[in-house]
Amino acid sequence: MFIVFEGGDGSGKTVQSKTLYEKLKKKKYNVLYTREPGETLFGKLLRQMLSHPDLGQPVINEELKQFVLMEPPVSDYTLSDVILQTAAPRSELLFFLLARSQLVDEVIQPFLSRSNNAIVICDRYIYSTVAYQGYGRGLNIDLIQEANKIATGGLQPDLVILLDLAPEEGLRRKQTPLSKDFFDDKEVEFHRKVRSGYLDQAESEPKRWLVIDGTLPVKKIEQLIWERFKPLLNSFGEITEARENVV
Repeated sequence: MFIVFEGGDGSGKTVQSKTLYEKLKKKKYNVLYTREPGETLFGKLLRQMLSHPDLGQPVINEELKQFVLMEPPVSDYTLSDVILQTAAPRSELLFFLLARSQLVDEVIQPFLSRSNNAIVICDRYIYSTVAYQGYGRGLNIDLIQEANKIATGGLQPDLVILLDLAPEEGLRRKQTPLSKDFFDDKEVEFHRKVRSGYLDQAESEPKRWLVIDGTLPVKKIEQLIWERFKPLLNSFGEITEARENVV
């Protein structure tokens, strides 16, 4: 079984995805928790580049500065500045697709293949790319859908849980510098487009998606997720021991 959590910045999807993972682990299910980007070498490097405020990357030398056109100009550029701040939307798309392809091939698919009773919970998946790079950046949606199929080998989740939240509230929740990432610096209108992207995807596949109001109390959200997930679990098969070493 493959379960995906989606949502805009500050929606609470990471808290809820980890809560479900811990609940299943206590019940002795063979469960793995993972996230995008991450859990592979390239994914971890991309996540590091997305992190604020200290990107921890080498300063770009004078020879490379001529290729960087940033306003306002600054005295020093980091590797992350060059890759992310100056990347075209299509280049940004390819970064995330590469990280996703590695995650599916190295982590998700091998775990699912080990046992008929394996469960993978993933924080973000193909739907984030449609929402952020498609609706947010304005790239062709059909192109992104085809690219996602190539990157994942067509792997689809059994359930997608969307925590829906107004972008103003989500960004307010992430005001502290340590919790910010690259996309938090975008205008509110960008995040409104991202939200529309999520809701449109959910509307197109209502049987696969569960949309929950992200302003509800944390315990209530947890309850709603379990109510939708439990029927899937009941038909899933016998309980197995939890995997000891989670990737």
